Order: sequence, then C-alpha cells, then structure tokens
Amino acid sequence: MRPSIFTTCPEPLAADDWLRTIESKCTLLLELTEQEKARYVAQLLQGPAEAWHATFLARQDRDHVPTWQEFCQAFRAHYIPTNLMEQKQREFRELKQGNK
Repeated sequence: MRPSIFTTCPEPLAADDWLRTIESKCTLLLELTEQEKARYVAQLLQGPAEAWHATFLARQDRDHVPTWQEFCQAFRAHYIPTNLMEQKQREFRELKQGNK
C-alpha cells in the first residue's frame, strides 16, 4: 500500500488528516527513527508542498536534520491555522451525547 502524495490542500483539516494518516503508517509499518520519518515523508511532497519543504530545510542550520516532531510542527504551522485547531478542540470538548 503506497502512501498518498501531498501537493497542497485547500481544506486545512484534510491536511491534518493526511499528516495523521502518514504518521500512523510510519509508526505501524516502518521502523524509522524520528529523523528518518521526516526524510521519508519529504519524498511524499510534490509541487507547492515540495517547494514549502525546500524553504523549511533552507531555514535549518547546515548540519541539522529535522526530526519528525519538527517537521509536523512546521507542516501544521504552514497548512493548518492555529485558531482552526483550537476551535475544533473546543467543539470536541463541548460535545455531549446526542449532539449533532
């Protein structure tokens, strides 16, 4: 099963879903270090996402290899507005059984 390619995403929650799916596949199927995960996922980026990643790497110190956590943090900062995630977390906390 080949992981899906990420190019860009007009829907922020879909970007978060993609990242979570990739993270679970990396964790369950591959035995990778945190830095190897970040390198592996970079191969799944194309087009605008690949250009974003090149900029992300250019901002790192020359000898620094980003970790998975650093990649995820930067990816979410770029593709998922902070206020959206906060709103969704608040909505989740306020859910009561029977709410739709």
